Order: sequence, then structure tokens, then C-alpha cells
Amino acid sequence: MPGIDDRFVDGVYFSPVCSNCNNLLDMVKHTCRAFPEPDRIPDEIWGNSNKHTKPVKGDMGIIFQPIKKTTPNQKAVENVQ
Repeated sequence: MPGIDDRFVDGVYFSPVCSNCNNLLDMVKHTCRAFPEPDRIPDEIWGNSNKHTKPVKGDMGIIFQPIKKTTPNQKAVENVQ
């Protein structure tokens, strides 16, 4: 099965944790509400070693918050209300 060829990428570009978090601000700069610029999301979180479901040093008490996923039908209902 084809996948992402990251052999020539410096570091981890895609974060399974952060890409699904409502607090993510910038995927390229690795910043979020917990770790805004000039800080960066720690490698242990970005690299998926820490799911960030509990506070870590420097996160200002902001932890992983899953993105609310809605179906097209739910969006239509919300638009009517």
C-alpha cells in the first residue's frame, strides 16, 4: 500500500496528535494555543510519544482537545437553527 515517503524530510512533518486537535494554529511552524510562537510544540507531543491528554510543562494548562467532527446533515441542521 502506498504511503508517505518521508525519507528525505528533516523531522516529523505530520503529527497524528496535533493534526486532530482543535488547538492547532500552524502545522508548518508547529504552534498551537498551548505552545504559541516563539515556542513550538514539543517533539514528544508532535512525534506522538505523548498524546498530551494531561498537562505538560509550558502548555499553560491547555491540553489536547479533539476536533469536533460533523456530518453534512449535522451542518445543514446547524445552519437552519
